[in-house]
Amino acid sequence: MRVLITGHDGYLGRPIAAALGQAGHTVRGIDAMLFSHTTLGPIIHRMPEALGDVRDIGPEALDDVDAVVHLAGVPEMLGGVATEVVEAINHEATVRLAELCAEAGLQTFVRASHRRANGQESAAPTATDAALTSFAAADFRPLSLVVPEAYGFSPALRGDLLVNNMVGHAVTAGEVPLYYDPETLVAVMALHDVAQSFVAALDHWSTTTPSSTDCLLSAGAESSQTSVGKLVETITAAVDGARVVNRSDERPIGLDRRPLMPKGMPQLPGFQTTVSLEAGIQTMVEDFGRYGLARDDLSGARFNRTEALGTALRRGHLDDDLRPVPASIGAVA
Repeated sequence: MRVLITGHDGYLGRPIAAALGQAGHTVRGIDAMLFSHTTLGPIIHRMPEALGDVRDIGPEALDDVDAVVHLAGVPEMLGGVATEVVEAINHEATVRLAELCAEAGLQTFVRASHRRANGQESAAPTATDAALTSFAAADFRPLSLVVPEAYGFSPALRGDLLVNNMVGHAVTAGEVPLYYDPETLVAVMALHDVAQSFVAALDHWSTTTPSSTDCLLSAGAESSQTSVGKLVETITAAVDGARVVNRSDERPIGLDRRPLMPKGMPQLPGFQTTVSLEAGIQTMVEDFGRYGLARDDLSGARFNRTEALGTALRRGHLDDDLRPVPASIGAVA
């Protein structure tokens, strides 16, 4: 299939694009490129790409496209940003894009959906999930794919994700920060497997006529659940000499809500994870060393999306609608 990825330049975007390309799909991307200067290591997958805000995507962007993988969005909790602006990006633009896809005759629309401990722990659909479900028809397949929080190397690294942050500190400072009680359960998945879940979703959705109950599926709900204690044990085994430091009262922005997977949600058919926690963390330790991750990268705005956007607002690189001020594109942080 010919696939358009929104947010292709982000943490999930490049690995998902690479996985889709390896599966035989033709991929192109569109992204606001707000974080294009904050990269680590080589670009994973190059593709035709366009600069654009998801709020401005028009029908012409869907020419010669069979499916859309929608990843574009901003953190839900952005201090100093009006709720309506976040809603316009994460909800309204998503619904509008799905409408454009249906009008253009596309069959498949797959959106990444995440859950955290913020009142969305159940399998009940969010407002965006419900809106997309209302479009389901025999000739249009919108899917909200609920995925665990990813961990692992990507050029657009996220240091504000739990495992990335813990491993990053272990590699750069010899400390494994303990942000939660060791018995606390979290849902995390190797980035490789997250990317493969989107390949599986496209394969499944292209051969299935969904009902309205099939438009909200989860990937790896059972295999992704682990305890914080298990994370600590695995990281200390992978990083010689790393010691555990209690940071439960010092959680950075982005780590104040733990990642979860809702119970009772239907699973993506045919999808199985292949990367163990031990193998995923060991690979990440090697990648962080290979590409020169520094301790300061984890404490500032470089790899923390909420911090980066807040810094950009204060410096005048973004306006109040989170649109780049002229000459600031690619220089958000």
